[in-house]
Amino acid sequence: MLTVFEDAFGGKKRRGVSFETYWAALNKKGRYHARHDNAGRADEIADSVTDVLAAVQSVVDGLVSPDGGRYVVSFDAAQSGAGTSLRDRKIVITSGPLFDKTLSLGDIATVLTGFVAHEAGHAEISVATEAMIVRRWRKPSTNAYDRGTAKVPPVVKVLANLLDDVALEKRQMTMYPGIASVFPATLTWVAEKVIRTASKRAVGAYKGMSSLDRINFAIDAVRYARFYKWVGNAPTRRERVWWQDWAAEFSDYENVDVRERGID
Repeated sequence: MLTVFEDAFGGKKRRGVSFETYWAALNKKGRYHARHDNAGRADEIADSVTDVLAAVQSVVDGLVSPDGGRYVVSFDAAQSGAGTSLRDRKIVITSGPLFDKTLSLGDIATVLTGFVAHEAGHAEISVATEAMIVRRWRKPSTNAYDRGTAKVPPVVKVLANLLDDVALEKRQMTMYPGIASVFPATLTWVAEKVIRTASKRAVGAYKGMSSLDRINFAIDAVRYARFYKWVGNAPTRRERVWWQDWAAEFSDYENVDVRERGID
């Protein structure tokens, strides 16, 4: 848990209520007067949510956007992770941690902050990455709607995003060492609650892997290696180490040319 959230919330947990009550409380910004016996309880929940979001915002406001403006953060119940509109500082993150009854209030704030800090990192470095892959790999098109990375091969976009994920977290931890602990917490929540790594079969490398299988393997090796069961053979170990070394070598957050060489 981030220290500032430990100080604010300790190990306090919110009480479990239905999704509908909790969401209505959130939408009412701190007050939900329902015609049932749990109205006071819903008020308490809503106050907790308001406190958590205020705590997250207080940390996020310390992150300086590329043009010096303030990041705008919103929640989407349909989102499993997070996303960023790179040029206008708009970040959308999952509301999932708000409904996770296993998390304390401080842990919820920490996980949410990790999502926002990660996406803010994309705003810092991924505009340059997008321009680079469009310049290098975008295929010609006569379709007026094929803008941006629409005609960039999917494998290029995945590898570029994977390198950016590693690079931007290095950057954020260097620039804002006080929030370094949020990234492992958020990654753990995604692995356990979204990807559900514990329920997946063992991950292994094999001869003749398809491009898609190899890319999925790369993501698992670079981002989620500690959460998976791995096949214990030599090809799997070699493949996993190769991708981890690749990410370490080419995830330079200051130099997009280095990240470009990693995709070549």
